[in-house]
Amino acid sequence: MHKERESAATPDNEVSRLEHLWKAGSTDEYYLEAAKLANGILSDPAMPHKNEVAAQLLESLLSKTESPLKATNDDLFAMHKVARYLLSSGDGFGKDRRANARLLCRFLGEIRKEIVPNYIDKPVFENVAPPLATPRAAAGMDPEAIADPVLRAQYKEDIRRNRQNALMNTRQFVLRYMDLAMGPRITAYLAAAFRGEETQSPFLDDLIRCARLSDEEKTDLIRQTRKAGK
Repeated sequence: MHKERESAATPDNEVSRLEHLWKAGSTDEYYLEAAKLANGILSDPAMPHKNEVAAQLLESLLSKTESPLKATNDDLFAMHKVARYLLSSGDGFGKDRRANARLLCRFLGEIRKEIVPNYIDKPVFENVAPPLATPRAAAGMDPEAIADPVLRAQYKEDIRRNRQNALMNTRQFVLRYMDLAMGPRITAYLAAAFRGEETQSPFLDDLIRCARLSDEEKTDLIRQTRKAGK
């Protein structure tokens, strides 16, 4: 029984299964299964190969950030959970520390790239009102109840835009929360993983750019790294 579980939980099997879903166009199922796998990584102490599975899952999720589903939030929640595991894993400073550090910096950089500066929430309505010319108009009515095809199409577009506004408002809030929660932790991870001898390395410079660290964060990282190296 244990051997069967270990075989089923290898990184290639777990993440390849998700990739097959994505390639088949089952994007909703991909994110649902990715979230389940991320939950298991955090909560199941018996899951084998956890560090490898976590790294491959984060790599898979990061590769989807330019997908048409970017405005959904499932990808953010799954990535956040996997990143939390990599930050807390005892294996994080092992042989895969450079690969893990790059993944974490890519994760932080993607979050920061997507944050809209000075974002103001878009208007969202619980029930969208149909076009004014709609006979017997009522907010929240079924679009199919509108006989005029032009008015019906306009109403459907208004509903779609309202949902998109709600998604965007939530996504920007989540992005800012994750930035505040994960930015300092990833900076501290880099300082602990790359000691004093790494402060001037091109690799660390590349990580700093990848994570989109501010000048203040970069200065603090170098200070912490030198201190860790003493």
